[in-house]
Amino acid sequence: MAKWLSAPLVALAVSNTVVATRRQAQKRVRSGPLGQVQPSFSSLSAPKNSVNFEEIKVAVLGKKYDLSVAFLSPGEMQKITRERLPKKTKKDPGHISNVLSFPLSPTSGEILLCPKVAEKECVHYGMNKSTYLAYLFIHGCFHLKGLAHGATMESEEKRIMRRFGLRSSE
Repeated sequence: MAKWLSAPLVALAVSNTVVATRRQAQKRVRSGPLGQVQPSFSSLSAPKNSVNFEEIKVAVLGKKYDLSVAFLSPGEMQKITRERLPKKTKKDPGHISNVLSFPLSPTSGEILLCPKVAEKECVHYGMNKSTYLAYLFIHGCFHLKGLAHGATMESEEKRIMRRFGLRSSE
């Protein structure tokens, strides 16, 4: 079962729609790229070095943007990557994305993160897991804003990383 929160994320805050109670959250039916997924809050907890994703979201996408974030297992992420990015998985059938972003409308979207993949990759980028997850979140936000990979996206990511005091150890 996917572990997701509709904004605001507790310590990793992202908001515009608030799930008021666990019961209301359990009744909510997802219609994004995950299809019909029931939420599970049981194993979500704030990381030790938590980052305020709410402030990052506002800095990149604006205050009124409605964003939901899902933390997926490698198996769940691989399944969605296969379904949504068939060209990528055709080249590399074992590929598991670290982050995927899906615009749902001009003012709403969804970011999917795979913490297990981020944990493996973070050392290659000279970051701890928390900082690398924040970088991946920023990367997903810029895709939702319409930026493609390239120099502009990289400079904007660096600007946001600096603004929020997120640094690599390099």
